[in-house]
Amino acid sequence: MNCAQSPVRALLWFAAVVLPLAVAAQARADSFAQQQPAATGDPTDLAKRVEVLERAQKTSEFLTKLGSYFKLYGFARIDAVYDDSEPNTSQIPIFIASEDVNTGAHKNDDYFSLYTRLTRIGFDFNGPTLESFDVDGKIEVDFYGAGSNSRNSFRMRHAYLTLKKGNVTFLGGQTIDLVSPLWPSANPDMLNWNAGNTGDRRPQARLTYEHKHGEAKFLVQGALALQSAIDNSDANGDTILDGEDAGLPQLQARLGFEVPSPVATAPEGKAKGPLSIGIWGARGWEETDVPVAGDDDFNVILWGLDANVYVGDTAYVRGEIWKGSNLDDLRGGIGQGVVAGEEVHSQGYWIEFGGRPSQALELFVGYSADEPNRTDVTNGGAAAGRTRNEIGYAGGKIISWKPVEVGFEYMHWETDFRGIAEGRDNRYRLWIAYHF
Repeated sequence: MNCAQSPVRALLWFAAVVLPLAVAAQARADSFAQQQPAATGDPTDLAKRVEVLERAQKTSEFLTKLGSYFKLYGFARIDAVYDDSEPNTSQIPIFIASEDVNTGAHKNDDYFSLYTRLTRIGFDFNGPTLESFDVDGKIEVDFYGAGSNSRNSFRMRHAYLTLKKGNVTFLGGQTIDLVSPLWPSANPDMLNWNAGNTGDRRPQARLTYEHKHGEAKFLVQGALALQSAIDNSDANGDTILDGEDAGLPQLQARLGFEVPSPVATAPEGKAKGPLSIGIWGARGWEETDVPVAGDDDFNVILWGLDANVYVGDTAYVRGEIWKGSNLDDLRGGIGQGVVAGEEVHSQGYWIEFGGRPSQALELFVGYSADEPNRTDVTNGGAAAGRTRNEIGYAGGKIISWKPVEVGFEYMHWETDFRGIAEGRDNRYRLWIAYHF
């Protein structure tokens, strides 16, 4: 890290993160006393209690001790998955293992798994208005943390607050990346990450400016995020994440545009589905104190486009296309970021068609692919680099028995390697969930 840049970095962090949070904290302190209910015995205390009960009855919201309303949501879910060939892991695969017998691999090594890790619990918070800022928040977890399949622990998905005033919203906490904002309907464990879909969830401080003109909406967004939050990169093994060692946050930005789709229809009284497009990019830095293969600085670069278009009442087509380098922390490059001291360059895309042919059924079909540059990855042997990861998929869910849903999914998955045989898998999934 260049020490001469330290004052600039400190000022950047203070202005973009610490100062807005300090202002919000002061506003909360100033207005807290004014928002407390009257003491027991005051007639207004009874009125406040009645107000809380009436709101809970109408909106299914509950009141916290400090005056924020919240709503509980989630689902209990069980998934059954069968693979006719070996993925790299049974429940959260990112590629299919090579079936090259010369490397000791087994052809058609099938797998079956049954698990409840996707069960989810969340809380949406609707806070008070503080000094003209609307305060909201979210906490959401699933059971994909550590532990056996019968002793699953929590995994953080979302944990953030938002401060909104007019057209500007500040978000602080963990949520989805600003880049690559869409995701396929298939593969709920991994969302086709490292197989054509990029982006994940990470700690970040985000600003959004939204401007509406008639039915059109424009978005300008920027975020400071944690580099190495996903891959935990520590190339020189000093227990310090390479993204943190660089002394800079990951930068993300997106420009978005949305209007009612001109090819969409809607029942009377309902809004038409949108036509939305966006252009986005991310820039990150990784650094090691000890050179790795002769280099100690590595660049993370990603740029891409997203589009979502509704056709008719419920049909849609959506997808993303992207390109970049050293993308394992952004779920690109088939999990390959730096090889032999050089960044792995990669490109990919995904596209999906879907809709609701009836009130009881939702269907989707799609394709995704991630293709690192062949010459950037290891050639041959048991550690051969992955050069292409592609998935064709189709599925749907039966939604006529709300709040219970039944889903089904098929994926044909192929992974190519440099110098050894590919891996091919047919992956089948059935699941049932109870939403609450």
